[in-house]
Amino acid sequence: VNCHWDDWSEWSNTCFDVVVDQTHRWRKILVEPALNGRACDGPFNETRACSHAGRKDCKFSLWSKWTECSASCEGGTQSRLRRVDTFAEHGGAPCQGMLREAQACNEQV
Repeated sequence: VNCHWDDWSEWSNTCFDVVVDQTHRWRKILVEPALNGRACDGPFNETRACSHAGRKDCKFSLWSKWTECSASCEGGTQSRLRRVDTFAEHGGAPCQGMLREAQACNEQV
């Protein structure tokens, strides 16, 4: 008698747990192998990353052009900006990074 698996369970409802962020399902053996029967192939359980329908990660716009330098020589500064185009929703990743960058320019004497 060969081994036979039961059907898979439904996927667990742990996707809304920020710490876990994965789901799992399991199955059991319906018929144990006997009399040199073939063992069941495959795992008892499966785990996968959650698929977050409606989840939106934060996204920035492209950087603007650099502003004119604040000085024509002996050092000045210039800056550029970007904005948040899409805010994080439904557990999406937040934006990381600055909205404004500045750098030295025209440092020659």
